Amino acid sequence: GGTRRYDRSDVARIELGSYGSGGGQSLGGRPSGLRERYATVDAATPWNDTGVEVRSGMSVYFVASGRVRWGKDRQHGPAGEGGNHYNASRPIPGRPGGALVGRIGNSDPFFIGDERGPIRMRESDRLSLGVNDDYLEDNSGSWRVTIYY
Repeated sequence: GGTRRYDRSDVARIELGSYGSGGGQSLGGRPSGLRERYATVDAATPWNDTGVEVRSGMSVYFVASGRVRWGKDRQHGPAGEGGNHYNASRPIPGRPGGALVGRIGNSDPFFIGDERGPIRMRESDRLSLGVNDDYLEDNSGSWRVTIYY
């Protein structure tokens, strides 16, 4: 109840919701009111441009589905291979091979996998997605990724 006044320069976003509606959370634990963009991540493309511009500090949510083939007898969903298979040549050497990874502009890549919780962006620039693999020539298939930002 009551009126609150804020200076326009102090407001980044306004979310309107109803009391008792679950605290402004949508299904999947994401805040309601986020923008949504679909992207296809082709397994043979080094970095797939999503068309999404992110800002440093913002939280982004990813929901990925599908399977990619990323080598002989290697086919996985966005979580990638199980176990510890370190490979110094991959974009993120200590994370599962064949997993979904992201990059902002030309910055260092970050791990996404099948994580659905918020991932805080470290940079401001265009978001790209790819496969945590060092040899893309034998890759095929794609993931469909919904980006909430």
